[in-house]
Amino acid sequence: MTQDLMDYGFLFAGLLILLGYEGLMRRRTAAGATARSVHSQLRDEWVVAIGVQPGSEIVAVQTVRNSLMSATINASTAALAFMGTISLALPRLSGPADAMAAPTARELMALLLTAALFASCMCSVMAMRYANHLGYVISAPVSSSMRGRWATVAAAYLRRSGSYYGSGWRLFLMGGPFALGVSRPWLMPVATLILVTVLRFFDRPVGLVDGAVVPDPDRPHQP
Repeated sequence: MTQDLMDYGFLFAGLLILLGYEGLMRRRTAAGATARSVHSQLRDEWVVAIGVQPGSEIVAVQTVRNSLMSATINASTAALAFMGTISLALPRLSGPADAMAAPTARELMALLLTAALFASCMCSVMAMRYANHLGYVISAPVSSSMRGRWATVAAAYLRRSGSYYGSGWRLFLMGGPFALGVSRPWLMPVATLILVTVLRFFDRPVGLVDGAVVPDPDRPHQP
C-alpha cells in the first residue's frame, strides 16, 4: 500500500510540473514572449506578404508542402508509437472487471501515454488537414478574385495548422515521462523536470531585437 501511494505521488508530481509549466507558457505566449508567439506572428506576416507578391505561388505551395510533409512524419511516428503502446499495454489492462476497479499508478501512466500519443497523432492530422486546404488558396494566382475572397481563410488556416503542429509535437514529447514512469514510477517526475528544461530552451525566442520582434509599419495594430 505504501509503495502504491508513493507511485501515485510520483504520478501527480509529474503532472503538476507539466501542467504548471504549460500554464506558465500559455501566459507568456499571450504576452508574446515565447517562440510560439513569434512563430505565429511570422506565419501571419508571411501569408500576407505572399498574397501581394505576383509570381510567388510556386514558392508558397512548396513552403506549405514542406509543412505538410513535416506534419505527416509526426503523425506517422505518433501513430506507430500509439499502436506499439496499445499492443504492449492491452494485455496488462484487459483483466477481469473487478481487477480494473482500482488501477495502479503504472496503469494510469500507460493510459496517459496512450492518450498523449493518440492526441499527438490527431493534432498532426489536423495540421495536415488545414495545410492541405491552405494549398488550394495560395496556389491560386495573386491577381485572381478567388485569392482575395479567401485571403482571411488562408490566414486562419495557416494559423491553425501551425498551432496544431506545435501541439502535436509537444504531446509526443510529453509521452516520454509517462513511458519512463511505466517502467519506474519515480522516474516520471525526474523525466518531467528534464522535459520542461528542454522545452524551456525550445520555447525561448531567438534572433529578436531588444527581446521583441521588429514591428512591421505596414501591419495594422492588433490589441
